[in-house]
Amino acid sequence: MLKKSFFYIAPILIALIVSACAKERETKFAQGQGRDFKSVSDYRNKRFVLNTGQAIGHANVTASESLTVEDSAKGVNNFPIVSYSTDAKLLGEVPFRGRPNLEYTIEYRLTDSYLKVVKVAAEKDIPYSEIPYIIGNW
Repeated sequence: MLKKSFFYIAPILIALIVSACAKERETKFAQGQGRDFKSVSDYRNKRFVLNTGQAIGHANVTASESLTVEDSAKGVNNFPIVSYSTDAKLLGEVPFRGRPNLEYTIEYRLTDSYLKVVKVAAEKDIPYSEIPYIIGNW
């Protein structure tokens, strides 16, 4: 009895497996995927304006309550975290350190592996602690 049922079931199973493997999937996103999908050209070398507002927090460069930079220390600044408005949607709610009430440029730069969001301004308007990240990386 077992041999007879095997001869009937085996061909049906093989047919199901072969037909299932032969089907190609439709090219479409799963539910929710791709709704914010953009093309590479939407990011390549795009520039945006970012306007800073008032200081809203201290820069975390020291454990002390306040930091006084003497005039003899050239190039050292301690910009606070500031409020801002921008049309660069990728920034979202990212904290921004900079000079209050100033206009910065935000630029998207694509590499083979990354999308880099870059703050563009005069060196005097870039926080001192961010300078090592910009030299030689662009």
